[in-house]
Amino acid sequence: MAAQPNSQLPLRTVTVTLNEDTRDRFFDELKKFADTYAFAIRIAPNHPDLKHFLIQMWRVDIKGIGSNVLEIDEFNISFYNNSNHPVGAEAVERVVVGLKQAIEKIPGATSSDSK
Repeated sequence: MAAQPNSQLPLRTVTVTLNEDTRDRFFDELKKFADTYAFAIRIAPNHPDLKHFLIQMWRVDIKGIGSNVLEIDEFNISFYNNSNHPVGAEAVERVVVGLKQAIEKIPGATSSDSK
């Protein structure tokens, strides 16, 4: 399927794997991360089973969108440019490193990222 004209590829994607019983801790750490890095954040269930969630984070230059659609215990959070001006690689790197550090605080959680 071809990309839509206004679509964009993520700048970076972080994959987080955790146990379902640490999901609330994950959400707490995400909120702290968002506060530290000046993101507004929204976390909401996107399925009646209350096990699948949508994560939205945004600020003037970067937005993050994540979910655990495919696997209950795996969240993929992708960061995108959120303005007409390109985001510097250093700014994206700082955000990704900060997110991974937040995840390290969750027992049993792991993260990996792709560029």
